[in-house]
This record gives sequence, C-alpha cells and structure tokens, in this order.
Amino acid sequence: MTRIPHDAFERYLAMGAGRSYRLLAQEIGCSKRSVYQRAQRDSWQRQLAEFEEKARTKAAEKLSEDLSSLHERHLRTIRAVQAKALEVLRARPLESAEGAAKTLLMAMREERQLFEEPSRRGGTTVSVTRAVREIVEKRTVALADSVPPQGHPEILAASSTPPRVGA
Repeated sequence: MTRIPHDAFERYLAMGAGRSYRLLAQEIGCSKRSVYQRAQRDSWQRQLAEFEEKARTKAAEKLSEDLSSLHERHLRTIRAVQAKALEVLRARPLESAEGAAKTLLMAMREERQLFEEPSRRGGTTVSVTRAVREIVEKRTVALADSVPPQGHPEILAASSTPPRVGA
C-alpha cells in the first residue's frame, strides 16, 4: 500500500468544487479508505470549512473596499456637478438659471440617496453612475457655456463651444 503524502490535504483542497476522496485516492495511488481515515484523523472537513470561511471573509472585505471606493468617486462627481451648478446660479439672473437649479437639485437628491440605507433605496444598489452620467450629459454643455473656464476643467472640457467670459 502507498503512503499518503504529507501534502494530501493541499492536493484535496486544490481539486476545487469537484473534489472527492475517491479522486484524491486515484491521484496519489492509494485506497479511498486510506484517504478517508487520514481525512478523519487530520480533520480535513473542519480545515476545509475554515479555509472557505477565510476566503469568504476576504472576498467580502474586498467587495466592501471596492464599494466604498465607488461611493467616494460618485460623491466627488456629484459634488463637482453641484459646484458647477452653483457657479451658474451665482453668475446668471434668477429667471435664466432654471437649468442650473434643476441640475443642483438632482445632484443633491443623488447625494442624499448615496447615503441612505440600502433598504430605503428599494434595493441593494443604487445606480448613481447612471444618474450622474445623465446629469452631466444633459447639463454640462449649458453650464460650461455660461461660466468662465475656472474650477472644474474636466467638466468644461466636455463643452464643444468656448465659454463666454463675463456672462
């Protein structure tokens, strides 16, 4: 009878979701009963559960970091849109600043929604990206045309016409 190698558990673990004592026994050239006995003696099922739990925890932490980073990026974008809308509101008479006011209100709504609990948003995720993209696409050209080029060059760059100075 062949001895079970010291790395038998690592081989078992590396087999992935289709792992089995029978397949491991075939791979190392011994009986399934021998593999089973080693697995019982060394608590392979407990070790496997611990390994999988660590992997789940690590994946959840990574997901949490990614989600946090996403929220930070969205918040910066929303605040840039708000700042641009405020610039337009300051530069134009109240009667002609309707577009900027709407943009500001939409950005504020998205900012509040970003900070709400998932259950209050009606789901586990909010499409802030889509909302910000819509805000920027609808309002960027109008905002850039009405404000001198200062503050947010990345937003102004989307404008196809040069901004008016002293509007």
